Amino acid sequence: MKRVIMIRHAKSDWGDERREDFERPLNKRGQKDAPFMGELLKNADVRPDIILTSPAIRALDTAVAIQKAYKPADVELKKIDAFYPGNIQSFRDTLKKLHNSLETVFLVGHNPAMESFLEDLLTGSFLSVKFPTAGTALIALSVDKWKEMEEAKGELHWFLAPKTARKMFAPEIP
Repeated sequence: MKRVIMIRHAKSDWGDERREDFERPLNKRGQKDAPFMGELLKNADVRPDIILTSPAIRALDTAVAIQKAYKPADVELKKIDAFYPGNIQSFRDTLKKLHNSLETVFLVGHNPAMESFLEDLLTGSFLSVKFPTAGTALIALSVDKWKEMEEAKGELHWFLAPKTARKMFAPEIP
């Protein structure tokens, strides 16, 4: 079984109109939410074999914050140009090329591609998805090899947004 943990980038800063979309960093909320979700994943004993991320600044910053929850030297982080802005096929094509020794992959990207890919993986079990910033979904795929995922349908194990996660697991954190 393979696992894909989909993470939408944390909240980004729209304050500088001169900044290109690709260059937008995380805002203050995003800077809190990304490491919080990384700690949540680590505490849930969900460890990535690799983190694949869009190269856009807000996605890369999210991925790095999540990587820091673990021993960063032990978790490879790889930028995938096709993930900006991304689409179902770019995610599938990238995952299908992974080495089969990798069991758990963190995928950091953007909407609407994240919502579309999640809906595609969960066809028949989840009809409509709203993927908030720093939202995180754990999907199990009943395949032994990544190249078999073309027709694989996933099983959603959980879906959390930072706001909900804080209420459930850390109500004292604003």
